[in-house]
Amino acid sequence: MAEAKASALAEEEAAVQLLPTAHVRALAALKDSGASVLVLRLPAANREPIHDLDLLVAAGAMETVGSALLGVGFVPKTSPSGLPSKVVWATYNEGRFHGMDVHTSIVSGGLTYLDAGLILSRRIERAGCALPSIEDSLLHLVLHALLGRRELGGKYAPRIRQMAALDLDRAYMENHLAHFGLSNVFWEALKGILGEARTQPEALWRQARKRLLVRVPWNIVGRGRYRLAGALRIRRRAALVAFAGVDGVGKSALVSALQRVLSERGLRTANVYLGCWSRYQTLAARWVSNYSPRDRPTAGERRNAAVLRCLKNFLKFGLFYGAILFEQVVRYRRGVVRTNAHLVLSDRYLYDLEIPFSRRYVRSGRRVRRWIYSWFPAPDLIFHLWADPQEIRSRKSELQEEQIVQFDEIYRRVLAGRRTHRLQVLGSPEELACRIIEERWRDLLTSCWAHAPRSAHRLVGLRKLSSQPRPVG
Repeated sequence: MAEAKASALAEEEAAVQLLPTAHVRALAALKDSGASVLVLRLPAANREPIHDLDLLVAAGAMETVGSALLGVGFVPKTSPSGLPSKVVWATYNEGRFHGMDVHTSIVSGGLTYLDAGLILSRRIERAGCALPSIEDSLLHLVLHALLGRRELGGKYAPRIRQMAALDLDRAYMENHLAHFGLSNVFWEALKGILGEARTQPEALWRQARKRLLVRVPWNIVGRGRYRLAGALRIRRRAALVAFAGVDGVGKSALVSALQRVLSERGLRTANVYLGCWSRYQTLAARWVSNYSPRDRPTAGERRNAAVLRCLKNFLKFGLFYGAILFEQVVRYRRGVVRTNAHLVLSDRYLYDLEIPFSRRYVRSGRRVRRWIYSWFPAPDLIFHLWADPQEIRSRKSELQEEQIVQFDEIYRRVLAGRRTHRLQVLGSPEELACRIIEERWRDLLTSCWAHAPRSAHRLVGLRKLSSQPRPVG
């Protein structure tokens, strides 16, 4: 018994030593704040990279916790849809993003399966961290793997075996499990992890879900909300960052590099094309792309022919911009609204309407384009890329230097007044991507939070961040 306890404590101390500096600072700040908080589970030492840390806090302490995390450089990133009791915080430190998943209840798939208040009241300090008691930790690790991934223990199986060998308060565990109807499920799962029985996790998972819905009526609402969250996507939940600039400046290469680097460093990111020309996804856009929206007058044109041409132009003009707008709505829904990423990087955006592939500025339809810009959702951030005209010509020889200068000035006028950062393209796309992350990581996270599903925890600093002015048009 003593050997098992020493082994369990040694593994917890090893896990604490592996925590990144950002997490250590956050835990120290939370301890100083006096809030009711504990680390739900320490990472499995030497078995997983440590990116995120799960915290359990009292519902009334979220305001104090938020102020403490803001004080050490963390920023709220999202509040997952269907899980209103969770807020994800993040910061950028030592070359990667570090997350803090702050929970006010213990939920899996919308189903509450343990009493958070009871676990918080029994928390103890081990290895310098506030942790659940041995009994609560064992309950959580076994049920978390079963309900979340339909596994018996998963990567925490060795730690579960260590805990199961200790002197446990089984009467407390039985009373806690009885409230949720999970007593049989838990002990069967534990026997499977210990190798004492051949247990089918899928069957246990179905049994646990039924018991949670029967014994805890509120879980019916929670489960329904969780299931509907993914199906009813009527607003975007990801930040949108657009890249604009003259053809050949390096937008596509930078977007690909930035998407790869951000994903490697811990921020879930998607890459989409939202330009107005080519890569069409709808038949309407392919059709109108084959002709000009306006026919020009011919030499010796008579009045009747001119009137007929104007009527045709009026119809074609509406079809042209209507098809483009329809195409953009389809792309936007597929690439931005339906994405599971926190951040979407857009290669080009609607502002390319100002400069079609004919390589000349289209003066007609300026009012229509301005109406489209004001009606269509604006990106949260826009990076206006620029480079030396001679360097651009080396990639796009069909462009003249005068055109490059003219097109860059057009972009400057169109993007004026929007949340735009003008960025000179220097070095490789990877170097430029790293530069953007180092300088703008806080803007990226704040943009994510601006589109997080509404929850009850937008308090103090959270409200302050969510109430920042948002770009229009």
